[in-house]
Amino acid sequence: MIDLLLRDAIEKAENDEGIKKIKSQGYFLGSIFATAQESINEWILHFYSSKKNKIIDCYVGEDVSIGEEEDAINKMTEVCLDKLKIMPEHALAKAKKRFNGSTINIMLILHNKEIKGKRILVWTINFIAPTMVAKSYDVDAYSGKVVEEKETSLITRYSRAS
Repeated sequence: MIDLLLRDAIEKAENDEGIKKIKSQGYFLGSIFATAQESINEWILHFYSSKKNKIIDCYVGEDVSIGEEEDAINKMTEVCLDKLKIMPEHALAKAKKRFNGSTINIMLILHNKEIKGKRILVWTINFIAPTMVAKSYDVDAYSGKVVEEKETSLITRYSRAS
């Protein structure tokens, strides 16, 4: 399912001169995102500057490309990959055991999240069903335990926003 392994994408980004420049300007890795329909062949690394409250997206696939600096929606804390024990394929497998149904898309996000008053590194796995219901599972990136589960209707959320 995962064609481009996360560790390979991180290594490719770390060796990129553009990423080295961004990091020298005070940006740090704030989150990682991918979609997995058939497979994952691109990771999006979000680099965040707490001084500027700005974000720069780095797309890692066959090549590395860097997006424009944009205003961040939320403040981020640094994702420390050296402490990461649960890889995306394991988090996805954990979440799939709990999910029943078909999907039109699966999204994976590695980020720091406050759960039960404690900030932890989690994989948020979102299954998007054809009925436009999103089922989300937060998998602790250290222990592999599912620490939170939610279901949201995307249609209801969209209707309220308009």
